[in-house]
Amino acid sequence: MKNLFSSNTHQKSRGFTLAEVLITLGIIGVVAAMTIPILINNYEKTQCLTALKKFYATFQAGIKTYMVNQDCSDLTCTSIFNGQGTGIEPAVTAALASAFKNSKKYPYNDPSLVALYTKYLNYNNEGSFIDFDDSNYATYGIDNFLIKIVDSNAGNCTIGINDASDSKLKGYCAQLHVDVNGIKPPNRFGRDTFLFMLGNDGILYANGGVEAEKLITVNTGSVGEVDRWTSNVINCGTSGSSVIAKNTVQGFLCAARIIEENWQMNY
Repeated sequence: MKNLFSSNTHQKSRGFTLAEVLITLGIIGVVAAMTIPILINNYEKTQCLTALKKFYATFQAGIKTYMVNQDCSDLTCTSIFNGQGTGIEPAVTAALASAFKNSKKYPYNDPSLVALYTKYLNYNNEGSFIDFDDSNYATYGIDNFLIKIVDSNAGNCTIGINDASDSKLKGYCAQLHVDVNGIKPPNRFGRDTFLFMLGNDGILYANGGVEAEKLITVNTGSVGEVDRWTSNVINCGTSGSSVIAKNTVQGFLCAARIIEENWQMNY
């Protein structure tokens, strides 16, 4: 009987030649070189954005809880900021310890902070004013966040308290420099390091945001209080564009862009 599964014609099986294998590997290498940096960058942005959201919610919740426990509706009532500007008051340290179970105050020139330098968003120059080991101000660790608190020198949150504008920022207590993933990299403005203003109401207002811009009375010794993030490409790129120009964008005011673009890191 004829075998229905056989044929008089047999095709010889053959493998790939060395040249074909090398060409295939070369193509894979090119594709990987193009896509892996993008994937890594997107992963980094996602991680940093998630950490920023957590910081924003966690810090405000802790401050609000402290205010309630002190039977206060604002931070002026708590008297933890007396407006001395430098050398953060012991009351702030005590308040944070009360509000956050794992609050840690770093000593001045702590070795882990001395080596920490925050770089601009799209080039490597360091922003000297963000140094977390600054001997004039106090740095705290809360959860995985690293926070430098700069008293606004406001006389117990009185900057803008009588501001005639419609800004929600009535009373400016302190500026916060925060690295949302602590000492871990990338340590760059606009990625894991951001600037906020702490209002008398216990709310964080992003430097360069709408409410901060409305504030008429400002402390000229602080950074970016009335400058709008959209006013200069150096602040955080250009609205509607994901391009961050090389050696141009510092990223100081990126928190405002992220919040105003519905909590997206579109750059």
